[in-house]
Amino acid sequence: MVLAAGDIAACDSNGDEVTAELLDDLDGTILTLGDNVYPDGTTAEFANCYTPSWGRHLGRTFPNAGNQDYETDAAAGYFAYFGDRTGEPGEGTVKTDTATMPAVTPRPITTARHSPRTACHASPIPV
Repeated sequence: MVLAAGDIAACDSNGDEVTAELLDDLDGTILTLGDNVYPDGTTAEFANCYTPSWGRHLGRTFPNAGNQDYETDAAAGYFAYFGDRTGEPGEGTVKTDTATMPAVTPRPITTARHSPRTACHASPIPV
């Protein structure tokens, strides 16, 4: 099963805790659809707002960055948090190690801060 969500975590909301609890009872691969943490996608926001809720599902999460993630220069917090699951910064691909199903995953590519454009790239997504 593929589970997908965007607009995920914020320290001033409990919505991320509620959705993380739903994920606790569901098997499957998680795709984030961007805007992983508010308001700016900083390293501190990932540590303090995303990690306490959705962080426990990191091992099965394949992220996509959104415009809020790019509020930090070059989405540095996003790339630092998700590490090798993001592919190379600026390439617009989602890296996976297991290919069982081809998928087209939109991913913003930023040419200048605050000006993301979306490109679609065929990426294998494990299920």
